[in-house]
Amino acid sequence: MTEEGIEIRAGETVDQIELENGGARGVWLAGGKVIRSDIVVTDVDPVRLCRNMLPQKTASPLARFRAKHATSSMGLYVMYFGAQRQWADVAHHTIWFGTGHRELARRDFQE
Repeated sequence: MTEEGIEIRAGETVDQIELENGGARGVWLAGGKVIRSDIVVTDVDPVRLCRNMLPQKTASPLARFRAKHATSSMGLYVMYFGAQRQWADVAHHTIWFGTGHRELARRDFQE
């Protein structure tokens, strides 16, 4: 992606998404720095996005209603890939949990 001029930033805390003319045009970082961009890509939970990261009243009334009444759940990343071989120890629909999954589940389901 860097060959195409795309910059990927990780390890940054984003406080708010900057909107302009109905589209995301940058982000406000936790330290107050603003990063402008043509496109913003995020994996933030939609409820957190509506509640905490978008300016007030920018989400649709339906999205705001859903965010107000939603309950938390764990996120999931799904990766599909094709291969020319099989692995005996990897079953169809195998799920791998990260090292902190128990604490995350406890946090998300006890809030």
